[in-house]
Amino acid sequence: MVPLSRGMPLDQRQVEALYADYFGELAAIAEYEFAMPVPQAEQLAHEVLLSGLRHYANVSERRAWLVAAVSCAARRCSSGASANE
Repeated sequence: MVPLSRGMPLDQRQVEALYADYFGELAAIAEYEFAMPVPQAEQLAHEVLLSGLRHYANVSERRAWLVAAVSCAARRCSSGASANE
């Protein structure tokens, strides 16, 4: 079970469903919209999904929240990379 800050913990089936529904899309957004290499895009998708699990009970529009979160995170990563070049 994944403990949440508020509400009931999610069971493994719910976590797997969230990953199945959104992982590919989140990784693709990071890869194609922000030109991230596949491993970095997948890592970012994992991090966003973990954050989404922590906020699961408080988010009513999960897809919108996850897409916005991966876009913000990818933007931060790409701006940090360009600043270091």
